[in-house]
Amino acid sequence: MIPNLKEARQSRKIRSTRSTSALLHHIDTVLRKLPAPIVHNKRLGEILFALMAQHPDWRMRYRKPDNLDIITCHNYPRKSLLEKSLDYLGIQGYTVLQESFGGTWRNTLKLKCTLNYLEAHPSGPEYILFCDADDTIIKGDPNVGLEMFRRKKCRLLFMSSSFTGGYACMPQVKQWADGIRPGRYLNSGVYIGQRNFLITVLKSASEYITDNDITAEESRQLGHGVDDRRLCERVPEYPKGCQDQDILRYIHPEFYPEMMIDYDNELAFRNQ
Repeated sequence: MIPNLKEARQSRKIRSTRSTSALLHHIDTVLRKLPAPIVHNKRLGEILFALMAQHPDWRMRYRKPDNLDIITCHNYPRKSLLEKSLDYLGIQGYTVLQESFGGTWRNTLKLKCTLNYLEAHPSGPEYILFCDADDTIIKGDPNVGLEMFRRKKCRLLFMSSSFTGGYACMPQVKQWADGIRPGRYLNSGVYIGQRNFLITVLKSASEYITDNDITAEESRQLGHGVDDRRLCERVPEYPKGCQDQDILRYIHPEFYPEMMIDYDNELAFRNQ
């Protein structure tokens, strides 16, 4: 018997439609299971963005609140993962800081460039959302993050991490941080705050920035344990000359409780 080619093609088309529908349902389920509007995890972010890009319902889905400035900073010759996610979701009007950088990239440039930008635009939107460029995606409504921040009753809010890097050089600060919430510490990859207060914090942080700050790669090589003092030996005036996160952790007690940590990571999801 000669197969009915028309019926076979129709059957394959039905199966394909069902398969696509099931895939889109799965994508939607995965994205919704992570309630935080931001994901700060490079591998997971890449996977989620690939899923989002297959889901037409997520395209051009959100807009940036008029009173929020979304900022990132990098030196890549291409669009970062963060920018791609913003573009796909239809969130326009964000700010990418790309000043001319001499020499090797250092993470403290994020603090420096953000401060320069804010001081040059003192009358911009009231609130600032900063996200790292290449290991962060926005997958939800920025309004959700802004509303959550307002409920926290503080002026600047950082996401949290269990990572203890740098605390070997400032054990008193770790002791202070553990007195508030043991095991959860400031992560500088994502934060949201009031523009004027952020300027004040960044000005304080800039006192510890040098022209030869340690790089992320060197910091990783020196170890991260709370008892590993190789970083302290490399940076004898710690946190002066160290990374942005070290500096912000160091000055945190000075600005507490107006500068807080999102211990439950309602703003940004991270697996540690």
